[in-house]
Amino acid sequence: MSLKKIISFSAVMFIATLLVTNLALSQGKKEVAVSFYGYIESVAPGSKAIAINEAPVFLSSDTKIFNGKGESISLGELKSGLYVHIEGIQKANGVYAKKISIRTPEKK
Repeated sequence: MSLKKIISFSAVMFIATLLVTNLALSQGKKEVAVSFYGYIESVAPGSKAIAINEAPVFLSSDTKIFNGKGESISLGELKSGLYVHIEGIQKANGVYAKKISIRTPEKK
């Protein structure tokens, strides 16, 4: 075999090993609680997902949603452009919201 083929084969095997190792390790990762603020960029029609800071935030029937006064509101009241505080669980494909609170952005 030529040196170029050996190097190419070694590189492919190294990358494959990294991918398999990463997949195996990701299976054992625990869920991580997250809390962050951001503007709603979009509300997916007919589904229970919103986008904040270009990341998907998934909603369920257990997600609690509150207005600026702390009153419970429905998913239908969430609109693009609202500033919100998200509390939830980070998973591989996005955040699963447990609580969404509409906030007023802090002025700098």
